[in-house]
Amino acid sequence: MVPIQELLRQELQEFIRQHEADDYKKLLLKHGTILGVAFSLIADQISGRRKAKLKLPSWYQTKNIIYPPSVNLEQCSSEATADYKVEILKQSLNTRFNKALDLTGGFGVDSFSLSSFFKEVDYVEPDENLFEIAKHNHTILRASSVQHPASTIYHHNTTAEKFLDTARGTYDLIYIDPSRRSKGNQKIFRLADCVPDITLL
Repeated sequence: MVPIQELLRQELQEFIRQHEADDYKKLLLKHGTILGVAFSLIADQISGRRKAKLKLPSWYQTKNIIYPPSVNLEQCSSEATADYKVEILKQSLNTRFNKALDLTGGFGVDSFSLSSFFKEVDYVEPDENLFEIAKHNHTILRASSVQHPASTIYHHNTTAEKFLDTARGTYDLIYIDPSRRSKGNQKIFRLADCVPDITLL
């Protein structure tokens, strides 16, 4: 598990910002730990900030955002893409709807954008580490945003299949963007090979 509270310590956040442009691989050779935290975890934060600068600009500009391992950041939607999807919904539906379900929550970028249009968003993610990071970031982002405070994001640490087995009520939108990489990080093309398997859902 990523030690979120440890990474939020002011000294560590300052170190991450100060060394954002540095070669973190060289820093890794110099430091085993920084202020008692494994440098490999800090390297994820430095690398994450670099990627977020262009991919997720408002996240990058928000203090105390925690970043996941690079593979999760690579697979998530960009902020512009997530907002564009919501714009399409706004133009198509012409009214703010009540409930959306994101069955493949991941780093939480799409869920957060959906919360600007839907009053409630159910975010579903089976990976506990990614789940905790997204939950933390959603709290931070909603507190600093004028678009999102009136909406609520509910977080569910479970699989899409298990969530659907127990879900009650109805949704105005169910969104799914499955992982298209195998456990060995190879690209996948068949829907049945994706996680979750859309053909079974």
